[in-house]
Amino acid sequence: MVLASIPEDNIDHLAPPAPPAEASLHVRFVWSFVRRVCRCLRWHTTLKRTSSSGKPAVLGKPGLQMLWALLDTAIEMVPSARTRFFPERKRLALWASVCFAARLGVVSGKIEEPSWLSDRYKLWRAPEDGGLDSEGAAAQVHMIRFGLDECWSTDPVTKQLRSIHADDLPWEILGDTAPSAANGEGTESAGPTAPTGEHLPEDAKTEDAAASDVLDPEQPGDPKKEAPKTMQALESTMGYLVRKELEQKRRLVITGGLGAGKRSISVGIMAELVTSQVWHQDIFRFPVRMSMAELSQHVTATDALQQHFASCRHLAPASAWERAKAPPWPARSGHQVVREKNRIFVFGGQSTEKLKPLQDAWVSQDNGQTWEELPTPAWPARSGHQVVCWEDKLILLGGVGDEDRRLRDGWQSSDQGETWQELPCPRWSARYGHRAVVVPLQVKEVPTPHLVLMGGNAAGNKACKDVWASDSGGFSWFELDPLPCSPRWNFALTQFRDEIWLTGGADEQRSFNDCWIMTHEVWPSKSGGGGTGGGGRRKSNMATTAVAEPKEESPWKHFQGAPWSERSLHQVMPFRGQLAIFGGVTSSGQVLSDAWLSEDGQTWGQLPEHAWAFAADRFGQQAVQLEDSRVLVTGGTGGGRDVFRSRLFALALEGIDEGLKDTEAVAYLDRLIEHEPGHLILGVSSLLELGDAPVRPGADDEAQDEPPEDSVDACFRRWGFAELRVKPLEISHLQTLCRQWTGNMPELREQVEAEMIQPDNFDLVNSPLTAITVLRDLVPRSPSDRKQKLTRCQLYEQMFKRVFQSYQALKSHDSKAFAELHKQGVTVAVAELAYEGLGRNSRAIKAHELASFVASLNVKELVEPMEKLMKLAQSGQLLLLEEKDGGLRFRYPSMQDFLAAQCAWQRLLEGKGLPTWLVQENAAGNVSEAVTSCAKFFCLQAEGKEPLKKELLLELREGLTFLLQTMCKAGNALAIRCLLGVAAAGARQQLMAMHSPSGVNQTGLHFAAVHGHKEVVDMLLELAPEPMQLCQAVNADGMAPLHCAARDGHETTARALLKRSSNGLALLQMPQKNSSTLRPLHLAAKHGHVAVVKCFLEYAPNPTALCVESNSAGNTALHFAAAGGHTVCVQAILTHAGPPVALPDRALLLLTAVNRFDRQTALHVAADKGENAVVELLLQLAPDKAALLA
Repeated sequence: MVLASIPEDNIDHLAPPAPPAEASLHVRFVWSFVRRVCRCLRWHTTLKRTSSSGKPAVLGKPGLQMLWALLDTAIEMVPSARTRFFPERKRLALWASVCFAARLGVVSGKIEEPSWLSDRYKLWRAPEDGGLDSEGAAAQVHMIRFGLDECWSTDPVTKQLRSIHADDLPWEILGDTAPSAANGEGTESAGPTAPTGEHLPEDAKTEDAAASDVLDPEQPGDPKKEAPKTMQALESTMGYLVRKELEQKRRLVITGGLGAGKRSISVGIMAELVTSQVWHQDIFRFPVRMSMAELSQHVTATDALQQHFASCRHLAPASAWERAKAPPWPARSGHQVVREKNRIFVFGGQSTEKLKPLQDAWVSQDNGQTWEELPTPAWPARSGHQVVCWEDKLILLGGVGDEDRRLRDGWQSSDQGETWQELPCPRWSARYGHRAVVVPLQVKEVPTPHLVLMGGNAAGNKACKDVWASDSGGFSWFELDPLPCSPRWNFALTQFRDEIWLTGGADEQRSFNDCWIMTHEVWPSKSGGGGTGGGGRRKSNMATTAVAEPKEESPWKHFQGAPWSERSLHQVMPFRGQLAIFGGVTSSGQVLSDAWLSEDGQTWGQLPEHAWAFAADRFGQQAVQLEDSRVLVTGGTGGGRDVFRSRLFALALEGIDEGLKDTEAVAYLDRLIEHEPGHLILGVSSLLELGDAPVRPGADDEAQDEPPEDSVDACFRRWGFAELRVKPLEISHLQTLCRQWTGNMPELREQVEAEMIQPDNFDLVNSPLTAITVLRDLVPRSPSDRKQKLTRCQLYEQMFKRVFQSYQALKSHDSKAFAELHKQGVTVAVAELAYEGLGRNSRAIKAHELASFVASLNVKELVEPMEKLMKLAQSGQLLLLEEKDGGLRFRYPSMQDFLAAQCAWQRLLEGKGLPTWLVQENAAGNVSEAVTSCAKFFCLQAEGKEPLKKELLLELREGLTFLLQTMCKAGNALAIRCLLGVAAAGARQQLMAMHSPSGVNQTGLHFAAVHGHKEVVDMLLELAPEPMQLCQAVNADGMAPLHCAARDGHETTARALLKRSSNGLALLQMPQKNSSTLRPLHLAAKHGHVAVVKCFLEYAPNPTALCVESNSAGNTALHFAAAGGHTVCVQAILTHAGPPVALPDRALLLLTAVNRFDRQTALHVAADKGENAVVELLLQLAPDKAALLA
């Protein structure tokens, strides 16, 4: 309707202007879909394509309905507060409202219909062949509403509408085991394929990249191997790729860590399923989201899935059946429908229009979408007959022809209905309304299939109860004992669970509502003996067991007085692992539209009538089960030419592993997966990965390989679930989220990225839910809502508020729990616990250590909060702590370090000094990772604090120096800045100039140079009152920081030392304070660090003078490079930097320079060491080779 209001000359400009780059995901999605529909409309209107019938092709009504629902959502946003800071949303909504209001004005009679509107009005009118039926339209609308709910959700923090893709994470598919054929599944996907765009012109295929990526199925490579790595790629391809994986494997379970965004992925898949089906106008799979707890609540109902479906807000009014395209064959009843492999056949029947039997045959190879008529069969027109599949043949038996004449014949087709051959005249009497089934009968010792025929209406309108069997496909027959029930015809007969079920039917006076079940153990024979010929009568056993002796009791179970009405000409079919009975007619002629379900034939439950009315409200219809477990219902009196297919479900089960303790729910899923494998099941698990269930104590290694049958892992294996594992969050994803949420605020984005998104914040990265939650709290959504700058410790305080509560509180963004714990003093207790744990050099505090720690508390106010903390942690109510062997363990190591550092800083301010475990090395002479992390947070505590008093600094000088040097080793420039901020200029210089007490005797600048931390070097020299003094300080080996950087090859660090010092040349010429007197250039050349060599030559005002300097032994840098075989260094020393005219003189000086003791040149040294490459290079670069060799 909206598109119908667009003038033809404006078709090319139908789509709204492209949204700006900072537009929200909501706007981009709506705009992309509108543009796609408009392109399709332009293609159909401008090229004037026609269909096969010669009628103009128009855009399908479902596409317009999808657009209608989206634009209706946009219209509601016009007065909404959500558009206050998003003008592009208001522009889009106003653009849609113009078209929408014009159409409403015409319909209401307020304005006259413009010519351009009447011309375009035909675009949305239903085609003359009937178009989309009412139930199909209802299904489309309800699916669209469901999809809109899935696509967008309200942010719990900002209360704004946001796309579900905002929290997407990287993922990978594990386990290539598709559902096995044993479960009745095919190898091909039953789901729809993505649109290819082949129906669009070339100029229409240049759509925006994001939308085309979603709908382009020709993506190279395996999606499993090319899983998206960035958040931007996930937003455009995740739903499509995972949907294709789900359709291929049928069953997926999403695993990942706590708050890994698993539900977001699940919601995205459901939204993609909706979009794909609506776009293809083929709603054959309904998405249903439910938890295992809800499944357990409904499992006692007739059918849990149907019950939940009926309670869904959007899906309840929709039918569980879809109407297929009307077939070309005439309306009929009493026909036969059979499936043979992938073909569906329709034979004969009674025309409901002309009221005469039909002599035709039809076949469909696409599940009833299209039909092809077969040659007119040789058998006479008939209805009420039976057709069964015998091996690779079709067998037709009996029926009623013209003038109500019963038929006594059999026909066989070996070429799939193309031709028919008549079988020998059977021994049973002419009849119709009988039933036939192929079952395995065990005769003698070998079970063989038998064709069994029973009941019917014979001449004189007489009901029959005789039973006949044939093991030759109808060529010969022998009689079995008659049915135990009363004679009847038009009953329902089916083979279910290796049993024969007989329900309902009618005789000359009434209809029945009873159920008879034969258990397939012994079929009663009419006499004690039997022959093997066509006229003999045999005794036979059913095929599931060994030969059994005849039993005296009847093999039939009889259940009389079922709750469903007496009926005949009804249908039965397997449904959810049970048997469903639906439709039919009573003896008084009342047409029934109800459906009932039973597992044992005794207990029946009614299915939702509104969901089954389309397939059940008739009699004489035929039902057949398709390969993907759907059911096809055709014809019937009251049904016309209608063909209905049952819809499959895409079931998203949340908390699937937690609900597997309910045996009834597990049994229901067993039946659903075994008997209806066409459904898609997407499980959302709380497991980190499959197979991580706890090991059973006392079991040996071999027994551990196979999990117990009732375990979570065993259930997933039995059901054939593949695993979709959410990978840990990466820095790039947090950066992308930050950029999305900061929008057009680049300064704020840089601040947040600098403060929060750093590699050392590994806990934020490994805890996606916490990271995203803190980001939402930190990042404002508009420039008017900017927050003050946060320090790193304040950032961790925000994180602490989130993790120091339950998972549910974190998920719902509830801060009341933390406020209550803080009021009770539990936050102080957890800091003391973290301090105590690091003092023991452990992330976990054992039970006896915890008891002794609580007993040693000398502060009475801490005892009660500590006991409450232990109680909460041991009961699993805190994310931060978990119980382990009776003790407690911190889940987030850096959070423990932060709390311990906070406690240490408080003790420092109270005059208790620094803890010894924080300011000393371990037994191996190193600083542990935990102590380094805690030292970082201790230094960060000083940010923004007042400088410490001079007396306190003097007392803590050695400890603070240790912390400073530890941070220099770790390369944390921010922590160094914070720590040095507590000291005045003079004290700051003393801290930086102090040497380590260990044997190396190095300053903090030495450690930074050794480890190559350029940022730390810059920070130290920037904050030092006398940077040159730090640069000239030497360690135990007599090396200055520049010597260390040159030796270890840190070019950027060396460049920073030269740049930040007041006299870089003096540092270059500074000899090592020992007997070797090596210069920095000597060390760089000796170890082959060509980048450092070039850096020094570029910095020196006279490179030649720097190169000719020698050590105490008279060796130049060229001697050291030649001795080490470093050809690139040799070439750099001779040719790099300096004026080109001075290079020959430099080469001559260096090549002729001899050392002090051996009187050797660099060429001599290279020759003695056997460095042939260096010798060749020296000779090549020598200005005078003869003088060099003389």
